[in-house]
Amino acid sequence: MGEKIFSAAILLFGVIFLVEGLNYQDAQHLYATSATFPVFVSILLIISSTILLIKQFYVEYKLQNKIPNKITVKTMVTIAAIILFYLVLPYLGFLIAGTLLTIVFALMIQVNEKKVFDTFVFPIIIVTIIFFFFSILGIYLPAGVLF
Repeated sequence: MGEKIFSAAILLFGVIFLVEGLNYQDAQHLYATSATFPVFVSILLIISSTILLIKQFYVEYKLQNKIPNKITVKTMVTIAAIILFYLVLPYLGFLIAGTLLTIVFALMIQVNEKKVFDTFVFPIIIVTIIFFFFSILGIYLPAGVLF
């Protein structure tokens, strides 16, 4: 209960600072300083205290309703695929590692369906489009040692 009151107080202070910062921006022609930083900090304060309040209410709801935490096979495969992507990226480069990661995700989504185009061709197209957009922008994606 005390944490909720504390979070609500932080939220209230954030709103007060936001209003004062916006009022300071209105009177900016009178002063030489900017009110951007106080407004930015107050917005961050409001967002973080709101997230904290939602989290506290969710934890209380979860304790009352005994919601079990489930770690599914898809979650474990996703975590393993991302870790594997991180490990092979320096060796294979973005094109091959990104294509393999996208194929793994496509296989997870289409467990019972046998669509070759959606599973293998579409990830290659997506990674190629990303590569060309980054090439046009002049941003180099990680190149691997092998490829």
